[in-house]
Amino acid sequence: IGVAVILVLERRVPLRWGRTFGVYLIWYGLGRSWLEAIRIDPTSDAPLGIPANVWASFIAIALGIILIMVQTRRHPAPETSVYRTGREPEVVSTTGLGRV
Repeated sequence: IGVAVILVLERRVPLRWGRTFGVYLIWYGLGRSWLEAIRIDPTSDAPLGIPANVWASFIAIALGIILIMVQTRRHPAPETSVYRTGREPEVVSTTGLGRV
């Protein structure tokens, strides 16, 4: 489900320059905090009585948000092509009759 949500979001919003990884960190943190909250076995408690595993998921969410914010400021324009102008890859015909 997470991969499908991230792929759909990536098609609708240009998540370049590492923003997709930021969305993954947020998704992972939300899922992990939910799963850790329903655990019934005792784990180590950290500050405020919240288990350390839930704190780790909060950190993942915060890192994802920070990554998206920083990368949006650093790269406001769409990602450029990896190909230089005039040096695009050759397109080969699928009929086998040569180059197009």
